[in-house]
Formats: sequence, C-alpha cells, structure tokens
Amino acid sequence: GMPAWDTEIVRLSVQNYSARLTSGLSTLLHTGVWLGAAILLLAVLVLTARRRLRHALFLSAAVGGVVILEVALKELFRRPSISPEGGYSFPSGHAMATAATVAAFALIATPRFRRHVLALGVPLVLALGVPLVYAWWHYPSDILAGWCFGIAWVSALWLVLYAGEA
Repeated sequence: GMPAWDTEIVRLSVQNYSARLTSGLSTLLHTGVWLGAAILLLAVLVLTARRRLRHALFLSAAVGGVVILEVALKELFRRPSISPEGGYSFPSGHAMATAATVAAFALIATPRFRRHVLALGVPLVLALGVPLVYAWWHYPSDILAGWCFGIAWVSALWLVLYAGEA
C-alpha cells in the first residue's frame, strides 16, 4: 500500500546504504534534536527578557504543539515504521519540528531579518529531511507530510494569536 515514489526512493537508499554513514547520520540527527531544543529555549528566554511575551508564547506553542500533534497523528494513522526499532512513522516528528521552528522564527522575525531566517532555515529543513530517509527512520512521504503538518500548525496558530493584526 505504499506510493510507488516512496518505494523507489527507499529502494535507492537501500542500494546506496552505508552502515558507517548511517551511524554518523543517526548521531547527527540525535545531536540536532538537542541543539535545536537549546536554541529554541535560548530564543524563548531572550524574547521573554525583551518583554516580547506574545512572540515567546507563539514560539513555544509552535514547537511544543507539533510535539503533541505528532503523537496524536501517529496514533491516528498508525503507519508502521521503516526503522528496525519499530513504532509508527507517519508523519515525521523531526520534519514537523524543523518546519514549524523555521516557520515560527520567520513569522516573529522583523521584516529585515525574515529573508535571512528563510534563506538559512529552508535549506536546513530540506537537508535534515534527506538523512531521515537515508538512515531508514522514515519514508519520504513521512517527511513531506511532517513538513506540511508543521507549517499548517504554525500557520493556524499564527492566525489565532495574531488575527486582525497586519
């Protein structure tokens, strides 16, 4: 029941598999989670110190919300993971969190810095999606869905918190 393009991309990953590279990518992905959490915490603390409390709340809710949403969506869809570790894989929580984080930072950035956030963030989000497939953590459609759900969540949250402001 997998889409043909999902199967073909995973097959390509299997054909070019390297245990050494996969181990390095897995370490990088685990480290990235902690680094991302530290950056997010620092940003929330800075925003709070500068009395930009709505932005601090928005950033916290944007990323915290996708963590909660991911659990609910995985339970709803129950797509078995490609990973030998098991569990559910759809949608990718890593993809949701990275897309949500970049989108949230872009929305709270001043217009002057918004392009910089996107110029750095979008390639980073894309670059983090590839290892998730190569390391057999997720199917490509898990990643694509994660990006979509992450951006949809942040967009909806922004509309709720900032409705009527232009």
